[in-house]
Amino acid sequence: MFFIKYILQAACGFCLLGAWIILALVMTGCKSETSSHLSLFNLSSRSAQVNVGFFSMCLVGGNNSVSCDKFTNVRSIPSFSMADLRSKFLLPQVHPWMVVFSFSVCGVCFLLAAIAAIPFMDRLPYLRLIRLYLSVFTFLSILVTSLFVHVSVTSFVMAIEDADVYLHAAVGKKLVILMWVSMGLLALATLIDTIFYVISTKTENIRQALFEKTFNLSRSSTAVSSNTSSSIKK
Repeated sequence: MFFIKYILQAACGFCLLGAWIILALVMTGCKSETSSHLSLFNLSSRSAQVNVGFFSMCLVGGNNSVSCDKFTNVRSIPSFSMADLRSKFLLPQVHPWMVVFSFSVCGVCFLLAAIAAIPFMDRLPYLRLIRLYLSVFTFLSILVTSLFVHVSVTSFVMAIEDADVYLHAAVGKKLVILMWVSMGLLALATLIDTIFYVISTKTENIRQALFEKTFNLSRSSTAVSSNTSSSIKK
């Protein structure tokens, strides 16, 4: 039982840490030349390609030069306004703040898991319950975020493909896959937290029942001894 508890805690901590790191990568996509491939979607014409992330975008030129900025000036794609793209699509449809919120809650959940790994801290019942509720809330948060992103971006790409014959759009598969992977890790962490909470609760109940039984037996034996000694004196 001792080893199972620590194995579950370690597995839950690694899942939360992995999801936290993945969400950080998702948010920082299209921030530099090395992370320009982590995009929500890309728009391309004959002479250039724009990779669009949550908070920035990268322009890939014909000579494979990469320029990343929060508001990239895309002269190679005159039929599309990147300013309108951010104000009319990313903010109202994709909701970038949801990713930031999921990242923050996942970080808090990981810190609680690290605190619970401290000896004697995992015995606090309210801490286990807070961890369980927060794990479920984090999982639901990233689930809703992933669904919003996947459906919104896919619909947008299909609309661009149907409306503009000179512009090609594609979903950023790497970023979408990373978001679903983070959701899977959080689902696994939530499952481990649930199992750990059930096992811990049952263990505490069994321990309490044994203690009460031992205490009652001790009182009974004491009472019997007192009655016996009183009888002998009489």
